[in-house]
Amino acid sequence: MTTKKKSKKKKSKKKKVKKKENWSEISFSTSELTYYDLIVEEKNLNSIEKINEQISNVIGGGENESTSHLVLGDLNHYKDKALNSSYLTIDSTDITSFDYTIENQGKLVATPKKGEVVFIFYYRYDHAGYSLTKNKNHTNVCFKVKSFKNEAVLAEMDDPGFELTAHDASGGGVMYLEIICANGKTFEGSVEYKDDLIQEFHTYLTNKQKKLSQDKGENYLIKIRPSFLFNKIDDWENDEGLDKDGNPTQEATDYCIVQLKAFIDELKEKVDGIIGEKILISTKHPGTSRGKASPNSEDFHELSEFKNTFKSNDWQNLNVYILLTKEISGKDLNSTFLSMSDYAFGASYITEGEIVTQSYDYGEYDTGYFAVTLGNWDHDVEQYLNKGGYIHLSLEEYNKVLTYLTNKQKKLSQDKGKNYLIKILPNFLFSEIHDLDEGVDKNYNPTEKAKNYFVDRMKSFIDEFKEKFDGVIGEKILISYNSEDFYDLSELKNTLDSNFEYLSVYILLKTKILGEELNNIFLSMSDYGFYADYPNDEEKIITQGYDKGEYDTGYFAANIGNWDLDPEGYISDKNNPMSLSLKKYNEVMKTLAE
Repeated sequence: MTTKKKSKKKKSKKKKVKKKENWSEISFSTSELTYYDLIVEEKNLNSIEKINEQISNVIGGGENESTSHLVLGDLNHYKDKALNSSYLTIDSTDITSFDYTIENQGKLVATPKKGEVVFIFYYRYDHAGYSLTKNKNHTNVCFKVKSFKNEAVLAEMDDPGFELTAHDASGGGVMYLEIICANGKTFEGSVEYKDDLIQEFHTYLTNKQKKLSQDKGENYLIKIRPSFLFNKIDDWENDEGLDKDGNPTQEATDYCIVQLKAFIDELKEKVDGIIGEKILISTKHPGTSRGKASPNSEDFHELSEFKNTFKSNDWQNLNVYILLTKEISGKDLNSTFLSMSDYAFGASYITEGEIVTQSYDYGEYDTGYFAVTLGNWDHDVEQYLNKGGYIHLSLEEYNKVLTYLTNKQKKLSQDKGKNYLIKILPNFLFSEIHDLDEGVDKNYNPTEKAKNYFVDRMKSFIDEFKEKFDGVIGEKILISYNSEDFYDLSELKNTLDSNFEYLSVYILLKTKILGEELNNIFLSMSDYGFYADYPNDEEKIITQGYDKGEYDTGYFAANIGNWDLDPEGYISDKNNPMSLSLKKYNEVMKTLAE
């Protein structure tokens, strides 16, 4: 009898829990959003009358074609997979709570494309009553939501797992307008005061147009600290982001290259493409002098060298320097950076004549100048002005990098039509042929396998060469095995025989790029060992050897003081013709320039 009673009691307990969980209908209340959006091309908003017309259109659409969405709760970030807090209040008397999940489908209103503007009409009710009936075959409730102003709103009322019924709505109801630009800039106001909003937006477009029509020549520097890359490497699955020496693995480096490119592409789009061609990176911490950063030119590399420079334990010191070729106010840049909600990063740039630093955390502030001046942070604003080091940007560092970038920009734009010759001895090919299995036959001629390899590697070299030089290379490229008989590069495979180690390649530059700049480009081609003859800054023909990103004797090696060599020995003149004489230089250049 006792055993049976205990068994019966346990069964009764299970039945009670099951009854509590096995609900089929629940009533709740929350807030409700009603909205309507309209996409307009910016070029069609060139007057107050046209802006007013679109405002009227979006209000009319909101009154006739708007959709309503219950608001479930708030999100820390628009991509969050769970609510930060819930707004739902249970109205059922017999049920105090219910479990549900969300499926985040992104933004309710997508960021407009370049050249487009989004007009939004919306209002909210503080209280909206709903009932939810759960289908018998579904045990879990999953709401499909989208983000609007960092709140999760129901994207779809229809769902196979449940049925939602709206009953009433009350409270609030103030009608709002919002205008979102492609660069992230936003304008907000109420329908009641729409004239003020129209005027503000018109002023913005007018000033923007004036800036776009100004002559180029004003340059502004942005320094970016891409912490989103560092976070990813630190959080890499199974700690495989770093090798045993604390350097990023190949997988991590490749990932960072892709992500950094995506970041720069998005920034370029948001600022309408007004970014200089050259972007610099640095992973060296600048020395300090009386608290100010003292960067050296050798500490900076072009973005194309990222893969090779991101392999030291200084990788967390990476900074990216970007040149803006037209003025953008600090306020507008701040709005742009806030709109880049896929990234966490620090940025230093000019604001009202001061270099300021602001950190961004996926569309929100993470301390910094604007966070402080907006009054939301109890910090001293002075600490975010003109400071040196990797977090901030000193005046000295700003001016040095700006000068470097603008000089490069000027070099690329001047002297169009002038032609300069480069002679390349691709000895990386010769050594690779020797190391290739069955690379040469018994007569020391390259095998068919070697010839195909030779052609493919040469193509890769030329392709990288073209990319490094931003396409300022003549279409015609010559080859020679004796400096007397010349062939087009397309004849490479047919002309290769036992003389392959005497091959020279002649390339025409259609823009003036000399000396130091050429030397830096060649040093960045770290997959290849080769010799190059080209004009230095004084337009004397010099010879320099490169060994996969390092010097292998030559003019610049002799000049940096680390080699016991005479620089004059690498300058071609009538007494010392070297491998490329002045006479031959002029002859070949004339042929290529025709």
